[in-house]
Amino acid sequence: MRNSITLPRGALLLPLGSRPGPSATAPKDALVHGFPPQAEGFLLHTAVANYGFIRPEGHDPNGITRSFIELFAAPHLLTAADGSASSAVNRIAEELRRNPASRRTLARWASELGVDARTLGHDFVETTGQTYAQRRAQLRMTLARQYREEGMTVGRAARTLGYADASALPRVFTRAHGMPPREYRRNGWQQTDEDVIVR
Repeated sequence: MRNSITLPRGALLLPLGSRPGPSATAPKDALVHGFPPQAEGFLLHTAVANYGFIRPEGHDPNGITRSFIELFAAPHLLTAADGSASSAVNRIAEELRRNPASRRTLARWASELGVDARTLGHDFVETTGQTYAQRRAQLRMTLARQYREEGMTVGRAARTLGYADASALPRVFTRAHGMPPREYRRNGWQQTDEDVIVR
């Protein structure tokens, strides 16, 4: 897709990577989004690893694509229609990202936030496109992949994600990705299609 970029004098433009889309149809408008300043190290690492010969073990060339999509998708959640229901959904989604090990049910959230549980469930789907259980499960798998890419042990990842039994994570992970966490740690990013979730 043709595009043009204007840079300030003295700026340096480095490519981060590319990933083929599902079809040849180009979007009407290009998605432009800036990363925060604290991501500079990650961006430089990605540019070097994706286009150079220095590639750390476990490097995921598609990680930058997921990060971009997550950044682009995040405002959808934060700018949902104003009101107590959307505020409740935003608060729950943020808490899920901050504490994936939390055992709170949607009913408990409704009680704590003083809203009707059925309405909260409906608004959660309307705002995020997923049920509470689906979002929590997908978030756990997103973080499980990240933890494995970073070299965290399966046992520690299971505890961090709130699994009561460490053996449960490999079963769930294998069902979601078609391979166990140990195999994914070696070469999973080359062999599996991964869903993206806002963190």
